[in-house]
Amino acid sequence: RRGSAIALPPPPLTGKRQDGKEGKSAKADVGTAGSVTLLVQSSLPVASMSASPWQLDLKGGTDVRMSPLWNYLTGVTLPTLRKHFGIQADATCHRRGYYPKGGGHVSLSIQPVKELPGINMVDFGKISKITGQVTSSGLPEGVPERIRRSAVNELEATLKKLGYGRSVSVDVAIHKDSKAIGTGGSIVLVAETTTGCYLGGSAVAERKLKSEKVGEMAAASLSESLINGYCVDEHLQDQLIIFMALSSGPSKIKTAAPTLHTRTAIHFAEKLTGASFTITRADAEKREGDDNAEKEDDGGAEKEDGASPVIIECSGRPPAEEETCSKRKGHLDSDCKPSAQSDVVPGSSPDIGETEDVEEGKRKGESTAAPVNSDVLPDNAPSGSNADSVLGDVGLPQRPRRTRVRREKRS
Repeated sequence: RRGSAIALPPPPLTGKRQDGKEGKSAKADVGTAGSVTLLVQSSLPVASMSASPWQLDLKGGTDVRMSPLWNYLTGVTLPTLRKHFGIQADATCHRRGYYPKGGGHVSLSIQPVKELPGINMVDFGKISKITGQVTSSGLPEGVPERIRRSAVNELEATLKKLGYGRSVSVDVAIHKDSKAIGTGGSIVLVAETTTGCYLGGSAVAERKLKSEKVGEMAAASLSESLINGYCVDEHLQDQLIIFMALSSGPSKIKTAAPTLHTRTAIHFAEKLTGASFTITRADAEKREGDDNAEKEDDGGAEKEDGASPVIIECSGRPPAEEETCSKRKGHLDSDCKPSAQSDVVPGSSPDIGETEDVEEGKRKGESTAAPVNSDVLPDNAPSGSNADSVLGDVGLPQRPRRTRVRREKRS
């Protein structure tokens, strides 16, 4: 029935041989300064668990606000996935793209993994080194150095406060990109610990921000993770949720209070994979599920002390026998038995005149229930006007009367 389904056919794939295996590739051009790292973030879980290697060729913004910066992806996200989940992904930035022009160009080579292991990232260890990079294109002379110096000063003060003194150096480089599209700049700072934690802090240069403020913002973000002993910073936590849910075993991470992105990721990961998550305060006060997130929003303890670390635990992917829908709570056969009405079948849409006859009947007060085709209903579907679709009561599309008039003229 028209209006009951939407078909989204995948784009054609190109296949090629790679290390004895059939490789696949995909290209995407945002066309604006839309973030390429968000494209990578959504592609990684699928590509890494594919049966074949993947090559991604992406164009868009590489260093834009409200998304992970490119150097954060290569310095924090990918190293964490490689070390703890065994995901091998090599990334190359051919050209940076800044707001508003975009035009950045990156590529990734992703190798498939047979299985994702559960992870245990609750031991912060000791800070082993801090590195970073200021990237710029077309910024006035001296601006990149001012950003770098303010970040270094802030981090050195943090290290002194934590008792490291000068035993850990802060090495922040400056990279002026002559190939970049647009004028802009950014800074990404990365701290590594002896237990394999990668923590980041970043900021994007903006017209209304002083150069020193940009560096201080990035350093303050990283300092919060270091001071509180997070093993996963607040910008990485939501990116790890889907991998934890797809893991073969339980996972556990120590991080900041879950962000809205993280709570959203948990909600959908549980729905899609059957995995379950719990959130526990580091001081052992336990909270579970999304109900806890609502308590935080309503002024709970986490809101009073947002820096307090929490433990996010995941059960991992359920065993195969538990994944069968017949064993899920609240299971209905109609949830898993496909109906022909939910597929787009050429020639199966109702005639325009038939649709308008129903609309005419509605105006006259007659029943508007669509005819039931017993051949396309699930075996256990109830009979009668309420059994017209496994999708529930879906209203028929409203069509203008002139459509029928034109059809009458053609006939």
